[in-house]
Amino acid sequence: MLVCLCNALSDRAIRSAAEDGATCCKGVWERCGCRPDCGRCGAAIKEILAAHLGCRSGACAQPAPQVRPTA
Repeated sequence: MLVCLCNALSDRAIRSAAEDGATCCKGVWERCGCRPDCGRCGAAIKEILAAHLGCRSGACAQPAPQVRPTA
């Protein structure tokens, strides 16, 4: 999926940049050889990074705790 139209940056490229050590938008742009233009992709990049890095740390493998309502 294309995330950044200005730089033709895909979600796959963002995850690859995360594998190479990117933890923020600036890190993604640097590793992908591009730079911010309009900035509209920033929120999506952060979301993809958070999901990807969270999965790598094992957070995705853990089921969410079940909360039971108290009477």
